[in-house]
Amino acid sequence: METLHVPPTGEPSLGDLSLRVLDHISAMVAYWDTDQRCRFANQAYRQWFGRSREEILGMSMRELLGPIYPLNLPHILAALRGEQQIFERAIPTPSGEIRHSITTYTPDLVEGVVRGFFVHVADVSPLKVTQQEMRKAQQAAEDASRAKSAFLAHMSHEIRTPMNAILGLTQIVSGTPLDPQQADYLRKITAAGRSLLGILDDILDFSKVEAGKLVLMRRE
Repeated sequence: METLHVPPTGEPSLGDLSLRVLDHISAMVAYWDTDQRCRFANQAYRQWFGRSREEILGMSMRELLGPIYPLNLPHILAALRGEQQIFERAIPTPSGEIRHSITTYTPDLVEGVVRGFFVHVADVSPLKVTQQEMRKAQQAAEDASRAKSAFLAHMSHEIRTPMNAILGLTQIVSGTPLDPQQADYLRKITAAGRSLLGILDDILDFSKVEAGKLVLMRRE
């Protein structure tokens, strides 16, 4: 014969312990019946909506959620059809603060019949703040990279114009009568100018890489 364990006098029952555990977790937990009335709400859930235990028990979901009820209604009806729902929502607190949450509606199925649904809400506001800060930092970095690329492209074009003029003039001068020393100077000026143009081309290519506009050409 199976022996049942009967807790000693004063020892909390398993049901009492379960309720105490639910009241001490940070996530919001509640149970709603098929009439969309609250049958259980833990302390975190009550505090979020600023309701006492007496106020929230028996309250309709429409009354509690207020303006966000129409947004949640498709998920509520789906849960009452036996379909689990997971969604993200921004919920205003009674103080007017906007908090971000991930909500799960889990149907309470007994022999294929939905008797209600469990609600689990996790406050992810700190994570949202971190994500927003990361997006801002990424956007700032991308803006700085684009500005740098634009500056490099502009400056390389600005330098290229007078450099082409210098190379053109040296070519013209090289066609005139010159002594060996003068001709050597012109050859060195031309070599230095072409080397500088190569550096400018590299700068332009670098700016194109950062801007995602570099086109590779195949050479046979």
